[in-house]
Order: sequence, then C-alpha cells, then structure tokens
Amino acid sequence: MTPGYLFAQYEGTIYIDVAPQAKNPLYQQLLEYLEDESEQCRFPGVGFWLMPYEMTLKLDAKYKR
Repeated sequence: MTPGYLFAQYEGTIYIDVAPQAKNPLYQQLLEYLEDESEQCRFPGVGFWLMPYEMTLKLDAKYKR
C-alpha cells in the first residue's frame, strides 16, 4: 500500500468547526477548497451542509445510539 492513498470509499461524516462568516479567512479557505466557480461542490457524491452546532450535537447523539 502506498502512503497517502485511500483505496476504499469513506462513507462517514466529518464535522468542521468554522464560523460561517464572509470575513472569516478559514471559512473562505474551506469554501475555496470545497466549491467550484459556480459554488457547487467540486467533489462528485459529496455533500457540504451548513448547520447550527446544536443540530450537529443532536444528530451525533442519534447516530451513537
């Protein structure tokens, strides 16, 4: 196996704690990485959602049951 390559599809969830503010440089960097010029996700089959932190806690608790 070659380091740096993933040979299986990831089917999980990743939470990124970045304030979704237009002037936030980390948020802008994240958008530049995830979105193409038409503001669509540049990775086929990948979804990118913005949701309140409280909702992520509820979803996380639901999936841990």
